[in-house]
Amino acid sequence: MLNQDLIKQFKHIKQHTLTGVLALHDAERQIRFYFEEGSLLLLDFGLDKELVIAEQFVRHYKIDNAMAQYAKTNYEEQQTPIAETLLKQQLVSQGEVDQVTRAMVEEILCYSFSSSLNTAWQNESEVSIDSFDLNKTAVKIRIDIDMLLTMVQSRIQEREAVEQRIDNWDTVFSYAEGALADSQLNEMERNVLHFVDGRQSAKDIARSMRECNVNIGIYLISLENQGFIKKGGIRQSTRIAVSQTTQAAESPAQAASAPAASANTSAAQSTVAPKEVASQEDPFEKDSGDEKDKNFEVYTASHIRKQQSSGLSTTILVVILLVVG
Repeated sequence: MLNQDLIKQFKHIKQHTLTGVLALHDAERQIRFYFEEGSLLLLDFGLDKELVIAEQFVRHYKIDNAMAQYAKTNYEEQQTPIAETLLKQQLVSQGEVDQVTRAMVEEILCYSFSSSLNTAWQNESEVSIDSFDLNKTAVKIRIDIDMLLTMVQSRIQEREAVEQRIDNWDTVFSYAEGALADSQLNEMERNVLHFVDGRQSAKDIARSMRECNVNIGIYLISLENQGFIKKGGIRQSTRIAVSQTTQAAESPAQAASAPAASANTSAAQSTVAPKEVASQEDPFEKDSGDEKDKNFEVYTASHIRKQQSSGLSTTILVVILLVVG
């Protein structure tokens, strides 16, 4: 459900070129947006963004919980960034780091606009821009507000549509009889179709492709709408549950001791890997001309991808982040 009040507030801020901070909060956290003359410049997660991105790596099946805990412990004790630890262990590529970092920003934006959060506005005289800690909890974000609102609304509606069609990620899909040749499919749809075998669940496919469940769900629904696959029953992932229990029993040190093996497993899973979003040309991206700094930095960038042949609009929000230093 879209938070229409928040959408109105964003439009009001732009229309009246306001400068200040819009804070959203519930019982657990506070999310803040900094505006300057009606333009959005900063986003504060209200949490340590290193710990947030660690959870995103797990959600996208890049690492398991044991490795996430090891990386978080390494960060807390030695201040080593999560991504740096995973790159050193050869568990992720730089492209995957960029992908997950973008997903982290998308997740907080969708949460903000789909939740009933209390809001409070502070004028520039009441709050300092220095309260946004770019080293710990905040990122720079530069994107036109109207474009941001359009994309966030589309992404939330898309997520809700996926949840309605796939209410259990252990749902199994299989080939539909009489399906046409896959030449009409785009590359990502063909990649997902490759894993559909009547045995693997939607979650299994997401794990194999190292993607989050929702993104794989989008393509499964598209394939179903086009008549290539059909939805079956719910599979109990006993084997996977046992495997995860065994992995959780390993110590973080053991999980980190075999990076080569993990890398090989990741490579095998990614035989048909999703296209890196960062490599796609963005028709909305503009050169800001700003000098890079040593923080997370978000430039004005977005990409709208629609598959007209699908009954589900697959408009996907992509905010490009540069992680430097």
